[in-house]
Amino acid sequence: MPTTLIGLLISVAFLTPGFLHAAQRRVLAPQGERSVLMETTSVVSISLATNSIVAAVFGLLRWQTPEHTPDVGHLLRTRSNYWIDHLPYVLSWGALLLASSCLLAVGVARFDRLRRISSRLLTPNLIESSAWHEIFNAEEGHYPHAGLELANGGFLSGRVVWYSTDLEETGDRDLVLGPPLQTRTADGVATLEVQRVIVAAREVRRIDVTYILDSTRIL
Repeated sequence: MPTTLIGLLISVAFLTPGFLHAAQRRVLAPQGERSVLMETTSVVSISLATNSIVAAVFGLLRWQTPEHTPDVGHLLRTRSNYWIDHLPYVLSWGALLLASSCLLAVGVARFDRLRRISSRLLTPNLIESSAWHEIFNAEEGHYPHAGLELANGGFLSGRVVWYSTDLEETGDRDLVLGPPLQTRTADGVATLEVQRVIVAAREVRRIDVTYILDSTRIL
């Protein structure tokens, strides 16, 4: 544990990217309850990874343009007054590096491609979410169209507009479909003239998912 105010501030700054990553993940995807050890390990590992990347970039900048970057050697010397003499400059660079690390951590949590890369390289076993969330959000820029084979032998299909984020895959979860809605009848497939259909998970035997390009996201 840090014993000084400066040490505490440095520790908080170091862990901020991991905390923001965890917070962003909880906003975007349902997360299960984890032990303090697992939660701490996740925050520390993400912080360490993003801070290391930013530090490596800073090192490259320092090597290329030493006249435009803080002198870390002087800064780390215990008897050096470099940081006092250049306080606004050092604080500005510190804030920039911390902000860059935080943005990288949030980006890893928010964007699918970065999240997949991080799950392979950083913490593959520390991210939890429901199967529904992972499948319905598997294709970026597409929306899921689900075909439901019901327990009573019926069939229903439509665009997935909402689903329960409960991690426990029980029959109490709900799935909401929107137009185009179709159902199977004795005469074939009929279109339902309604806006929403709510289906309980207990009534579903099988879900077939098709990803359709979302034209509203095309610029």
